[in-house]
Amino acid sequence: MRSIMRDHLLKVANDIAEKEVGLVVGPSAFAALADDPSLHKDALRLIVEDGIAYESKDPASRGRLNVIMTSRPSFKCIMFHRIAHALFPRWRELAEKLSSAAFLETGIDIHPAAHIGPRFVLDHGWGTVIGETTIIGQDCYLLGCAILGARGIANNASGKRHPTLGDRVEVGGHARILGNVTIGDDCFIAPYSTVTQDIPANSKVVIINQLQICQHKTDHLHARDKSAEPLVVRGIVRYGNMLVLQTNGAAKPSLSVVTEDDEVLASLPIHQIGRDGGLLVWSADAHELDAVLRRVPRAHLLLEDGGKRALVLDVHRLQRPEPISADLANAPLSPTNQHEADWTRDAAWSSARWWQEAKSGGDSQRVD
Repeated sequence: MRSIMRDHLLKVANDIAEKEVGLVVGPSAFAALADDPSLHKDALRLIVEDGIAYESKDPASRGRLNVIMTSRPSFKCIMFHRIAHALFPRWRELAEKLSSAAFLETGIDIHPAAHIGPRFVLDHGWGTVIGETTIIGQDCYLLGCAILGARGIANNASGKRHPTLGDRVEVGGHARILGNVTIGDDCFIAPYSTVTQDIPANSKVVIINQLQICQHKTDHLHARDKSAEPLVVRGIVRYGNMLVLQTNGAAKPSLSVVTEDDEVLASLPIHQIGRDGGLLVWSADAHELDAVLRRVPRAHLLLEDGGKRALVLDVHRLQRPEPISADLANAPLSPTNQHEADWTRDAAWSSARWWQEAKSGGDSQRVD
């Protein structure tokens, strides 16, 4: 029975693909594919698996596989890509014509050379770009306006310059993953994130205060324990020699400055100073952070609590400027520098007042 259903779906996919491809680039593209039975069969198999994955993962499409395969623009673009990729590079001109036609019809730009694994879902895909050397693993899910592009704008090198996504990666709308970076298996890239560095497997990435937060997921993507609260950094601000963090899911956290390989460069004392709604507010001494950032070109903050981890990537934005000489410190301030000094004094005063209120049990101000 399963074999009969599979054969039926393959025939349906063949008929739909032949008709749709013929409408946009003529019969030559599908005829060229049919001349190679192995490529033809593999492309149709991937199209069917994509349709089944779309139907199973998108609640609005449950039980409507025929609608997906005939009328969903995002699926149509992926169907065209499967055929274009099978044609590329042997029939390069046909492949590129098909990709261009898909872009004009759906607003989705996928280079025919991009490698996309089975059971791929692109939902609400208008505005999505997937570059030439992109590699996407199995069972991945992208939302609209996601960009898998090169790091530079012009004159990029011709080699591998686009991202590699592992298996079961989810990418939110308007996210940008740029350059030859690797996203590990079972990662979640939140909407509007900009990722330019490798992300380890089983991570959730969001962008807060222009810093990249990499939250370790302690449970499996498909078997989550709803009772376990994840460790999340909601915000981080520098006040003088103090870092202020807002978190969820932290009880007795530790804070370290670490390298790319998780080598601990320094431990920062951290203690709770208040509560902001449902968030806990913590203070950490930043002196050691400054010392480390003057020695190394790149470092991260690692918050750990009971086996849970949250990583704040590339924290040089939190570094205090180099100390200035006594002569410069005592020199008259220009109007611009006076304004900056007034702002710094006001911010430090507000921070101290907020800290005292928190210690005395009053309501704290939100740190944004």
